[in-house]
Amino acid sequence: MGGVKRMMEEDMERGFSRVEDTFVCLRCVEDDGLKAFIKDNSVRGICSYCDGSRRVADMNDVIEHVFNSLSIEWGEATNEGLAYETREGGWQGRVCGTWELLYYHGPSVRKKCSTLSPDPYTTWHGAREIRIRYP
Repeated sequence: MGGVKRMMEEDMERGFSRVEDTFVCLRCVEDDGLKAFIKDNSVRGICSYCDGSRRVADMNDVIEHVFNSLSIEWGEATNEGLAYETREGGWQGRVCGTWELLYYHGPSVRKKCSTLSPDPYTTWHGAREIRIRYP
């Protein structure tokens, strides 16, 4: 198996793709939990979003943290025992897509660093397309 195919399989298993040489600083996020994560996992460097020279975290680590944090409260509908009945209109409970989940419950970013928002969203794979909130 080639290296590219192996990387693709790892990305699919992980649930998101890795981004190359991308770093984010505390000032480019608004979410307190994400700020704490970046503070605890930062090194001196250049922020890829505001070009500031300060303490930054690898965007791959940040994306993985967001993914894992959302997975604590949200799960795939098929893994949560939610029935799907075609005659009844589909899922028999409240569900939302991954994009909706990230839009409404994902991390907030500062306006001047708005280019941050595509990275966590575009790296997600459709394998986790439908989610249901735990009671």
